Amino acid sequence: MSAILVAYASTGGSTREVAEFVATTLRDAGLEVVLKPVTEVPSLEGYGSVILGAPIYNTLLHTDARLFLNRNKADFGDLKVAVFALGPVGKGDAVAFKHSRAQLDMELKRFPWIQPVALEMFGGKMKATDSGFLLNKIFKPTPAVDYRDWDAIKAWAEALPEKIKD
Repeated sequence: MSAILVAYASTGGSTREVAEFVATTLRDAGLEVVLKPVTEVPSLEGYGSVILGAPIYNTLLHTDARLFLNRNKADFGDLKVAVFALGPVGKGDAVAFKHSRAQLDMELKRFPWIQPVALEMFGGKMKATDSGFLLNKIFKPTPAVDYRDWDAIKAWAEALPEKIKD
């Protein structure tokens, strides 16, 4: 099996942490894995498959992920592609997950040159916001939340080798 690229777009580090976990899981399965931010991937040459991770912000994949998909359009060819996204930050909110997954599906229609063999939406993580005393009187501060389901992420990552094999 050729090397697997685990490429990710991440602003606050949450998606990077999931990508690192996926890469480690694949390495533990004996696979050759290269982990990089999408901004550091000059081409897809030398890879047999690509796993892309990105958050969904306001119905769109992270800007760096969209640029990566467009920049490498011609290189996807016969590569096996898997995609994971981080989205909703509401605990156990099935409606939010369904809505976020629909957003992901709509976003991926913009990139018809990739047909993911594995596609998953995971809960997201958000840092606390504190606007300072005056603005906190007007706007309620947001507490930090982390709704990433590590058991679900592990199960998805463990199922990838069978789906992405050459």
